[in-house]
Amino acid sequence: MTLTKKNSKNKSNRLKADLFEVLVAIGLSKKYKLETNRLFHETEKLIETLSRLEDGKIRIREQEERALLALPYIVREVGDIRFAKNKTPIKVDWVGRSWQRKSSLSDVDLSFNTEGSIGISLKSTRSGKGTQKNIGAGKLRFYLGLDVSREVEEMWKGIRVELKKGGGELAELSSASSTKIKENKYRFPVIQKIGEKFGRRVQILATKKSTILFNKLGIEEKSKFLEFIFGSREKRPLLNVLVEGKKVTTQWNEGFSYFVSNKNIRAVKDKKDNGKGYFIYIENQPVLRIQVNFTNGIGLSAFCERAFLI
Repeated sequence: MTLTKKNSKNKSNRLKADLFEVLVAIGLSKKYKLETNRLFHETEKLIETLSRLEDGKIRIREQEERALLALPYIVREVGDIRFAKNKTPIKVDWVGRSWQRKSSLSDVDLSFNTEGSIGISLKSTRSGKGTQKNIGAGKLRFYLGLDVSREVEEMWKGIRVELKKGGGELAELSSASSTKIKENKYRFPVIQKIGEKFGRRVQILATKKSTILFNKLGIEEKSKFLEFIFGSREKRPLLNVLVEGKKVTTQWNEGFSYFVSNKNIRAVKDKKDNGKGYFIYIENQPVLRIQVNFTNGIGLSAFCERAFLI
């Protein structure tokens, strides 16, 4: 994809997150005197790509500063772990995009001889707590029983009909693959508007269905869904690290046990989000906001839901 001012913001959001994670991994590797060559190579590639984006240089500087802020907090927490006699990791791994296959919240893994490992979930934001979990259509079907495949199919039919009405190259694209249509959304901005028009219907319907389905679940099923979002089902310790501006907060996944074991859990539609999201309440307090969305471009990318801590 050609990097332009119009698409660079979305591109840089993912790249800056990757850069932050790799910089933290390098910092930890240096601290524990471990090999860093592969990580430096990843850093060079990320910086080279980010530098070509509209706000790339600013993003690079921000992530470098935030990685330095986060490191002492992580080192302190690692020094306090109870399961390993030797507090010095023998291996630091940047998980990268493989988290999608591993179903883990971890961005960086630390291994301790034969004594196991810990995961570190990293978030870097200017403000706010960032995305806690992206929940794909398959996981939503598994945990909630939500299936919007028919609605998504109807959405794409509507998009193609609308494109055909546009004539010319738009009409030609109407018979192309969904991927090809999405790839042309910056070349033809009207495609994004068409995607939003038909995608919004799916968002509103999925929000309604998700809320109803969640509230119909038993306590055990609700807890399993929350465990998946919080990462508290992982069989090893997971350290959540958030750098919000210049503020660093840390939380081990076991700290979320109160949420997942509570019996008073319910979903409530977010009235301020125009029918595109809902809250998870525990004991009458909202703890999660879930935004019904698409991964990269409303109506044009894979359907998903994004969970945010409150």
